[in-house]
Amino acid sequence: MEINYCSACGGKMETRDVDGTPRRACTQCSFVHWGNYSIGVGALVVKEDKVLLVRRAQDPGKGYWTNPGGYIEQLEPIEETIVR
Repeated sequence: MEINYCSACGGKMETRDVDGTPRRACTQCSFVHWGNYSIGVGALVVKEDKVLLVRRAQDPGKGYWTNPGGYIEQLEPIEETIVR
């Protein structure tokens, strides 16, 4: 089933390339439909006794420091998600 209208503002959705993947995105606001799943992963990256932290770009916690993480793409192996 294709998403035709934005759940945030009601605007018309279109298929757009978002970071190399075709996604349904609103033509009126910044909403992107990421899919019908929400499996998240995180990684602890250690090098020379130092831990990599990233600053969150999205809420909740926008601006706070955390370990790298994100969502798995459909059919993507967890190992590839962590590397990405």
